[in-house]
Amino acid sequence: MVAENLSQQVYAVVGDPLGHTFSPRLHRAVFDYLGLSHIYIAWEVKKAEFKAAAAQLARNTAGFNVTAPYKEEIIEYLDDLDLSAEIYEAVNTVKKEKGRLIGYNTDGSGFLQGLGAYEIEGKNVLILGAGGAAQTIAYELAHRGCRLTIANRSDERASRLVFRLKRKFPAVQARKARLNKIPTDNYHCVINATPLGMGKLSGETPLHSQHLSGVELVYDLIYNPGETKLLKLAEAVGCRTINGFQMLAWQGLKAQEIWLNRTFSQQEAADILEIIERKKEAWQKS
Repeated sequence: MVAENLSQQVYAVVGDPLGHTFSPRLHRAVFDYLGLSHIYIAWEVKKAEFKAAAAQLARNTAGFNVTAPYKEEIIEYLDDLDLSAEIYEAVNTVKKEKGRLIGYNTDGSGFLQGLGAYEIEGKNVLILGAGGAAQTIAYELAHRGCRLTIANRSDERASRLVFRLKRKFPAVQARKARLNKIPTDNYHCVINATPLGMGKLSGETPLHSQHLSGVELVYDLIYNPGETKLLKLAEAVGCRTINGFQMLAWQGLKAQEIWLNRTFSQQEAADILEIIERKKEAWQKS
């Protein structure tokens, strides 16, 4: 444990739904490791209440995380954006600095860390979803020369993401599709950035096994449950699978660095990740 001497602050995560989230427990584990008494809460907010919630978060917290469906909507309530948020056009971390709200994005770095040793450069990737997390990941992959298919329930959102991709990366090969009409192709990697598979949707999958033949990796951003229906289907046909827990942990560590204005050493990061990994099974059962 690293002893810190900072006054108690309040942090939060805002989104809808949040019944699945590990964020409060993860961040409390980090605060405990650092010897801090900070508070971290989950606040489930409906869309009609989001404007008022954003104002309350600005008044009453030192910083907060933003999850679906508000990673793009939050931007209009912020005073400034870090370069990471400007690039991704989405925010998942907010810090209050001298009364001003600054938006950051740690999803991109968390996603890449979650890949582990898998080399994704130049791969043919199917992204399921077109929200804030999907957009961040799509930008990372376009930067790495991947061919992208964006499949979403709403054709409008998929079209908008493809347009943004081609505006930022003119050479990118990107196309849109509907979730129920995904084109057959030799995909190397499938990434689920939809809520299908968690909470009330835990029995559902955004993709069926006929689209998984020959796929090397299926990466489901959902981490609770630890194995979604999609990942079970993928394992059954021989795909390598990753859930979203490592991404959550790494983007959470980056958010802590932003809030606390510090950088974790390799040893500190390894210690914290080991603690979180040990606690994960209990969190999934509760």
